[in-house]
Amino acid sequence: MVKKNKSKTKSPQKVKIAKATIAELQESRNGGEIALLGFTYQYLYSCYLILTQMDNTTTFYLEGVEDIDFIRCLGASDIPVYIQLKYSSVKQDASFLKDVLKNFLEAYLIDKHRNFKLVYDFSVSKGHFSNLIDGTVDEATFLYWNNIVTEIKNGNSHWNWSDFSFSDFLSKLSFENKIKDSLEREIEAVLIETYDIVTDNIKLFANSLKYCCLETMTQRKGICKYDLDNLIQSVKDDIAKGAFNPALGWIKKIDYTPSASGTDVSYYEGKKATPQDIANSLPVRRSQLEQLVLKAISKNAVTVIKASSGQGKTTMALQTCFTLLKEYTIYQLRWCSDAKELDNIVRFFKARIRLGEKPIILLDNLDAQLSEWNRLAQLFQEDICSHYKFLITTREIDWYNYGNDISNIKSMEVIKLALDEEDALEIFNVLQGAKKIHPTVKTWRKAWEQVSDRRLLIEYVYLLTHGEMLSDRISYQISQIGSSVNGNIKCELLRLVCFADICGVRLSLRHLIADLRPKISCDISELLKSIENEFLIKVDSESKYIEGLHPVRSKHIVTSLHEFYEIDDTALQVLCMCERNYLPKLFSCLPLYISAKNEFYTKVVDALWNPADLGSYTQGLRGLFSGSVMQYYREQKAILDDANIHGGLFLLSSELSPFTKVDEFDVSISTLDSMQKTLSDNKNIKYLCELRDKIPKYVLLETDIHCFSEKLFFKLRGNKLFETIEDISSYSNIMYWLYNIDHRFNLSSEIPLKNLWENNVRVSYDALALILYTYFCGNEKEYRAFVGEYIDNILQYLKEKTNSLQVYLSEASNEIHVEYILLASNIKKANSESVSRLTSICRTLPIFNVYCADALKPTINILEGYKVPDDAHKTMPVRNIVITFHQEFNLLWNKTLMSNYECDTILEWLEHWFSIRKNICILLDKSSSFVYHLLGKKKLGSLATEVDTLRETIRRHTICELKFPHEDRPFEEKSALPEGFSHVKSKYFSSIENFGNQFSGFLLKKEDDARLAMVNIKTAREYLSAMQNLFGEMTTKYKLLIAEHATLCNHEQNASEQIIMACLYYEKHAPNEYFSKYQVKAWYEGYYKQLLTTNELQLSALSENFKVIFPQRYLQDGILTNYPVIIQELDFSDEAMLLRVMCSCLGFAESCFDYLVLMSCDSQGKIARGGLKFSKSVFVIIQNALENDDSQPDGSFLPFPIDITPQIVDCFGRGYELASAIVTGYEGIDKIAELLWAYTKVQELLTDERDIQYRKRTEENLKNEILATLSLYKDKILSDDLKSIQSLCDRVIQGQRFGNDEMNKFCKALTLVNDQSRPVFNEQ
Repeated sequence: MVKKNKSKTKSPQKVKIAKATIAELQESRNGGEIALLGFTYQYLYSCYLILTQMDNTTTFYLEGVEDIDFIRCLGASDIPVYIQLKYSSVKQDASFLKDVLKNFLEAYLIDKHRNFKLVYDFSVSKGHFSNLIDGTVDEATFLYWNNIVTEIKNGNSHWNWSDFSFSDFLSKLSFENKIKDSLEREIEAVLIETYDIVTDNIKLFANSLKYCCLETMTQRKGICKYDLDNLIQSVKDDIAKGAFNPALGWIKKIDYTPSASGTDVSYYEGKKATPQDIANSLPVRRSQLEQLVLKAISKNAVTVIKASSGQGKTTMALQTCFTLLKEYTIYQLRWCSDAKELDNIVRFFKARIRLGEKPIILLDNLDAQLSEWNRLAQLFQEDICSHYKFLITTREIDWYNYGNDISNIKSMEVIKLALDEEDALEIFNVLQGAKKIHPTVKTWRKAWEQVSDRRLLIEYVYLLTHGEMLSDRISYQISQIGSSVNGNIKCELLRLVCFADICGVRLSLRHLIADLRPKISCDISELLKSIENEFLIKVDSESKYIEGLHPVRSKHIVTSLHEFYEIDDTALQVLCMCERNYLPKLFSCLPLYISAKNEFYTKVVDALWNPADLGSYTQGLRGLFSGSVMQYYREQKAILDDANIHGGLFLLSSELSPFTKVDEFDVSISTLDSMQKTLSDNKNIKYLCELRDKIPKYVLLETDIHCFSEKLFFKLRGNKLFETIEDISSYSNIMYWLYNIDHRFNLSSEIPLKNLWENNVRVSYDALALILYTYFCGNEKEYRAFVGEYIDNILQYLKEKTNSLQVYLSEASNEIHVEYILLASNIKKANSESVSRLTSICRTLPIFNVYCADALKPTINILEGYKVPDDAHKTMPVRNIVITFHQEFNLLWNKTLMSNYECDTILEWLEHWFSIRKNICILLDKSSSFVYHLLGKKKLGSLATEVDTLRETIRRHTICELKFPHEDRPFEEKSALPEGFSHVKSKYFSSIENFGNQFSGFLLKKEDDARLAMVNIKTAREYLSAMQNLFGEMTTKYKLLIAEHATLCNHEQNASEQIIMACLYYEKHAPNEYFSKYQVKAWYEGYYKQLLTTNELQLSALSENFKVIFPQRYLQDGILTNYPVIIQELDFSDEAMLLRVMCSCLGFAESCFDYLVLMSCDSQGKIARGGLKFSKSVFVIIQNALENDDSQPDGSFLPFPIDITPQIVDCFGRGYELASAIVTGYEGIDKIAELLWAYTKVQELLTDERDIQYRKRTEENLKNEILATLSLYKDKILSDDLKSIQSLCDRVIQGQRFGNDEMNKFCKALTLVNDQSRPVFNEQ
């Protein structure tokens, strides 16, 4: 084969120093050592040359200066010959020879007495090259090669060219054409003739010679005739000994000859390690472990490497032996199970030791074939004593079976292997270098984190490469188990446990033992113990669960064990012993494995039947739906991935669900169509619509859930089965699921609706509502007849079940209304309180056009004048409500599809967002540079393209779904997505994206784009700290990317400040060729200071009338700006003082800021925790009112109370801090007033005879809550106040009215609480 040219990487130029000696030159040329490994042409010719040219005065150096340094008569007058070999299947011309001549020239210039030969196997084109070979060097050829040498000289002037003669050099060259295919035959012929070898054994001698040549090449040693004669004789001796010692058949000298290619990495595919893998440097050197083994070998006669399969025991043993090759000869003992034959083994190694060898005897993987190893080791320590080592590898279970009594061995150490992160990284690097990393694996840590809990080398490598050899290894293990004692029970246990494991399920030890106990005659504990570590199961003795050691291994075990055994039977067994919480996940996996679906799901329905508990069926329906959806994902992955690239995965997913339409109301979800109507020019929306129309639809009829639903429907139908069902709650869910899977699976005819209603006390409200809705869908006529007869009872029922005060129909009977009490403390829940009531009412009575809700709440005087939105008021058409009834189906659909687009690790998620952050920094930097170029009238070059490319990259990465690990998977607890991330994403990252989209319009000074661009970049700047804090907390929590985060934060800070200054400068200045970017910061600081100074002047009246502290900077709040001011000793409860302050602030009407924030501080500079926020419009309104007598301010003129945050305080620089919070003990006591108000409202509105029991229950509940709340303040407030409030509660409970007036009186008293020295409730 052609010897590979050494690649030359450019580096900073260094002074070149010529080699002074041939030895130095030889040392410098180390590339051949690597290139030659496995190159058959070189070593075949080497063998041929040695045999044909060898005599007592000849030494060959293989891979010396050239491929072969042929040195004859060392110390004599003979001239050394350097031979270089070249092989190619391509015809070569004169250009091919230049590098060869360069190599020859460097050696020639050091020693001009040497000759040089090129041995080649390729065709040569006619011309200067062929002329040189033939010796027909004419003037043109001479001139051509002279010019080539001159070029070499010019490029290597540091060589010693003194006294160089081209003609002399040319005379030293010779050429030999030797065909590779003929070399093997010629070598064997010369061996037979020279050494009188029997032809039947010729391969042994030829292979030994080849191995010798390769070893010599690798170690760069010389070989002479003495070495050759010894080699031939040792082969003859070994052949002769074979007839006398049977141990030769069990002992193999380990051959570390590299494989022919030198690049075979099948070791990493899960195949057992070979000496060739070690010689080819494929396994990663696990340095620390290797040192432990080496140390153990040096100190002990016997070293044992112990670990479960796949941990790299064999690799470690072979690697360690390879390291010790210079000192030891390595043998593998493959059999020693008969004590009578042990003496033969001892005798063999005694002979080797007498010949000067120091053997390491490797026993790889203890088993029955090596069962007498312990006795053999004892014989060695008795008969041989020294100069030998035993190295044993064993699995956990085999050590348990064959370890025997190790107390008889005087010098032994056991080492357990474990994979660590350092090993994992090195393995990844080696595989990456070998181009064996699977395309889906981006980082080593991603794979490592998946196996780090169990740290199995073979699993880690498999995850990196998807090697197929793992299945062969496991098949062998399973065959061994099957032939062992209790093998059938072990196989059955593995079948169950490993099938559960690949479905993500742990089996209860109790359930498993109960299922297997009738078949087991041995101790189950011992059986489990014997296979736990080795045969891929893990028993958690604390939680009492049993599971597979790793899903990858479990999958191969399942495949192996079900070659002739139906997997359907295993799945059914696992289903029957699986705990309820694992059932959805288990069912979700069944579509992957079940083939005979009709038969299987019939058995499942029968096996899980329990009238008292139908929950297993509901879990099965949810699980099978998710599993069927996952199958759909696998089939349509390409299109869904495409949608994700275009930012429309969730939109497309939502529309592909088979439950987007409610047939009974002809209402459906069509978000993409609506968006396309609104954004008709948006190409991306159009493309997503095309994807939706192109993708094959999900067909329920062809799925596992449909098959299961059909079997379940027939199980539940007929024979008045409903009357025997105890678990009505699960039945209602099953009924609803079945009808939506297929309208033919309609169980409404099985429901005796009137009987059910009249006995509804045994049915939960949710279950009854769901049954009624499903009945309406399946049999609307009978449903309407039922409602017509029971409507008054149903309305009363709904009033009580929704905790409302009124549920009634409109006069036209086309609307239904609900009114309920909403406490002020629950005002933020107003929307959800109303919607939840309307949803449950609609589910029970889905026959009205509109559903209305209103909340009854107290009127608080202090809020009078404020326009407080009434979120409780709802008027919802029926179509808007019923579309949500499929929410469970659609949510499960989306969760299943979207779970495929999540990060595997937190690191991967962080790296994704860090990459976006880095690109944002670069985008802002380049955008600033873009502005500077325009301002300076400079050419933009590639800046425009770079900015557009970055903007598009950021957009593409932010619109794609890449969820946090386990963010929202089906049937799993939702992982803790960093709190506030959604807010940060919308505020910071979206603002940056919007800025990028508007940047070109900003530069063109388009009014809307310019305004929005500044709004977005300022919003991003405002939320930068929140974003950085969020990621900072994560990096600290998970100890990941801490340094990278710190660096990014600095860059982000600088980049965001720079772009804002640049854009503001651009808005205010015209381009000028004398512009310098260094002007911008100075201008901006002046501009910023001028804004603050102007505002101080506008508030000069305030500073004249009060002691005022103005800020050093203002506060950006999204798109709005806040200007905070501190007024010393400002009393917000003093109305007159507050009015004077407001009049002094009228100048703020002309301010450039949106809001004025008034704060108060004491004489020590402590800032009160509450303040007032005034819109600029407030002062405009006041001015208009003062200027125009007929102008009346409306409610928008009132200020908003706010909490003063540290961010607001920071606007004033150092020296200011928030005052400590004052704790009075009365905090939250106003809830008692709310409850008393509610108590009165219940008494006033629940007056119908049918309400008597409901009112009593409601009053009792409120009374208990009032008393429980009051008890919380027993030791917190003044005793007089406690007595007053207690008395008030007693009076209201006895019937005294507590309406809005009483409520406001209670609240006003609370405003008087400033210390605990004076009661405030004595007049209540």
